Amino acid sequence: MFMSLLLWCHMLIKDRPDAVKLRSPDGARLSVCDHKCLPVARNMKLIFFCLLLATMQRLLDQRQNLKFMVAEGLTPVECWRCLEAVYGEETMSKPTVRHWHLQFKEGDGHTPVTDLVRCGRPCVQTSPEKIEAAQAAVEEDRRSSLKTIADKVGVSVSTAHRLVKKCLSLKHKVAKFVPRILSDEQKCTRVKFCTENLERLCKDCHLLDKLICGDESPVYILDPESRTDSKQWLPKDSLRPQKALRQRAQKKMMLTAFFDARGVILTEFNDGRVNSETYIETLKQLKENIRRKRPFLWKGGLDGQTD
Repeated sequence: MFMSLLLWCHMLIKDRPDAVKLRSPDGARLSVCDHKCLPVARNMKLIFFCLLLATMQRLLDQRQNLKFMVAEGLTPVECWRCLEAVYGEETMSKPTVRHWHLQFKEGDGHTPVTDLVRCGRPCVQTSPEKIEAAQAAVEEDRRSSLKTIADKVGVSVSTAHRLVKKCLSLKHKVAKFVPRILSDEQKCTRVKFCTENLERLCKDCHLLDKLICGDESPVYILDPESRTDSKQWLPKDSLRPQKALRQRAQKKMMLTAFFDARGVILTEFNDGRVNSETYIETLKQLKENIRRKRPFLWKGGLDGQTD
């Protein structure tokens, strides 16, 4: 219908420019090809909208006349003949006249001539059942892809994307790398050590220059899971999941490092088991490195701490 009106409007302006009349502010009638209304005639959308309003108004006029004739007791055929005599080719079809004739007759004159507001087509794909199914699929495996969720719910991938993103307000977040994932006991131990060191630092401002720290950390050769593999479906306002930089593999090496405020003093790799004998050898090597690299600490005394 809309395309027919648009084509009719184009043909009307092209073939019969004097058929469409407009009025100037002083009341004079102007055609669409007049230079005073040429900018309006160029706007095809405006003309199309005006023609659409005019067509809708003619339909409402026919319904009002039909409502009057129903009140007079005329049959649908008689009503259609009366409308055809007045409106000609623009008359409503016979099935449409029968439909409105029945509506006006059953409504006892209280049926409006305008179309009632309808809720439209129901959205079946984003129904509460589909949303609950998508929620269950995500909770079962938060690392599942949209294709997997779509197969479990029974919808397309685009619909699954809409269910997860808009209805459930979830976002596929990548895990954040952290040095280690500590237990509560390990966190409390580190807080205790940090508190003690802060108290000692307040008493001695040169404590960091004399402090030597040591640490042991396993170096894993293989990390089978990448950051992309660690993606999970989580709420948008939630924090990213944590992922350790190192994960257990079939083979590993132990790194022992000692350092102070000026840099690294000793690094040692050991691919075997760390026991008391190997640790004693490591401390002897540390002692020799301190004597060579930090002679001022060797003469003035040193304060060591291992973690």
